[in-house]
Amino acid sequence: MNVPFVSAHFVAYEFLKRSISEKFEKNKLNHESPLVHMLAGAGAGALGGLVSNPFDVIKTRIQTNSLGESRSLYKAFKLILRKEGIGGFSQGLSARILYFIPSAAICWTTYEAMKKVLSLSL
Repeated sequence: MNVPFVSAHFVAYEFLKRSISEKFEKNKLNHESPLVHMLAGAGAGALGGLVSNPFDVIKTRIQTNSLGESRSLYKAFKLILRKEGIGGFSQGLSARILYFIPSAAICWTTYEAMKKVLSLSL
């Protein structure tokens, strides 16, 4: 995980949790249901992966030295854009999103459940 991922992830989770909770309330369903947290977490994981993927592509290319001697973020960005076009920044996107959807859903559902359990025991 990195700063762009975590930033998008947390903002998306709170927004999605609020939006999904409102829809559940409107339909007279439990707005604090684990399903709300699971759906919001899955969506936040997908969005976080989508937003941070271009940064991850650049980082990976610099670390593997696949761009030659380009160690600058800006130079790496320009080189990928010139050689591969905008699509070069989406390399590995589907795998990244498929990784983050279940992991974020599990993480947020567990976090919210434990928060509820611990608040009852205090």
